[in-house]
Amino acid sequence: MPPAGDTYAPTGKVRYSHPLNMDEVAVDHPNVKFVICHIGNPWIRDCMEVVYKNENAFADVSGLVLGSFQEKFEHFMLEQVREMITYAGEPDYLLYGTDWPICKMDSYIKFMNDLDLKPQSLEKIMWRNAAKLFNIK
Repeated sequence: MPPAGDTYAPTGKVRYSHPLNMDEVAVDHPNVKFVICHIGNPWIRDCMEVVYKNENAFADVSGLVLGSFQEKFEHFMLEQVREMITYAGEPDYLLYGTDWPICKMDSYIKFMNDLDLKPQSLEKIMWRNAAKLFNIK
């Protein structure tokens, strides 16, 4: 299955990258864990439902920009991620990522800090959720 969300490749077919495709396989394979890349962007609301509904579905915040966030788009994406957390609850399903080197690490660190999350929620996103998902001790 291709990653969900927008693709940088001009030959990629985004209709196969819709997060709702992940819902179908997550339901059919409850013992397999799935990661929806790019929080399903531009279908972030659909991604919200998939991670809310399926304990085996996760999402990462990678690949939202090429280079660095620009102020207007960063504000828009911050609101989208905050809405996702409000909708889907404590971010046990959300993973930090950047798609480095095409995305700037410092821009993503600033983005994560600008979410203004409780320290324990930010810690989950930044590393604890990935450690649990990939069984890293």
